[in-house]
This record gives sequence, C-alpha cells and structure tokens, in this order.
Amino acid sequence: NLTGHDTLQSRLAVIQTKDVLRLTGLSADQLREWTSRRSLLKPDVQPSGPGTLALYGWQTVLALRLAVTMRKSFRMELEAHRSRLEGLRHRLAATSFLGLLGCSPTLRFLPQPLLHTRT
Repeated sequence: NLTGHDTLQSRLAVIQTKDVLRLTGLSADQLREWTSRRSLLKPDVQPSGPGTLALYGWQTVLALRLAVTMRKSFRMELEAHRSRLEGLRHRLAATSFLGLLGCSPTLRFLPQPLLHTRT
C-alpha cells in the first residue's frame, strides 16, 4: 500500500532539494522563501512533516531557474509574475523534457505564455 508521497514519486521524476539548489543557483534560504513563505512556486511534493524535504519536478526546477534569471539579470519583482511562472509550469506538464529541444523561453509583458515553441 503506497502513500500519496510514494505514489507521486513513482509517477514523476522528482528532484531532491540539494539538487534543486545546484541546478538553480538558489541558496537553501532563498528556495524556502520562494517556495514556502512567498509561494512563488510550490514544490511538487510538499514535505510530509518535520525533517522531511520537499521534492520538485523538472518543470518546477525549470520555472525556478527562469525566475532566478528574471531576478538576477533583469532585476524583476517576481511576485508580479507569479501567475506567469505557474502557468509555465503547468504548460510544461504537457511536454516531455526532450520535447523542449529547439524551444526557448520568451518574456512578454502582455498576458502571453512564457514558452515559445518552434514553428
């Protein structure tokens, strides 16, 4: 009998917090701030209790990486773009990681998606 946590892990390739830190360049405090306190992007698997870590899907890691770039390179306030980042994560859910080959993220200030697909 699998718990909800185990069932989700078996269906998703999840990434542990230490690897999310390495892939995004965020510190542990920044990641906690963005995913818990500010709820910019929530983990795909919430911690199940004290001492357990959140887990992240590749879609969330990619959206976090984009958020890091938006913040560092363009000095953007991320809270204003929360819905766009969440929308990107949901749009990526219908795409395989390899299916992104040849695609590039685009930032638009109109209500447009953050992912530009090849034509």
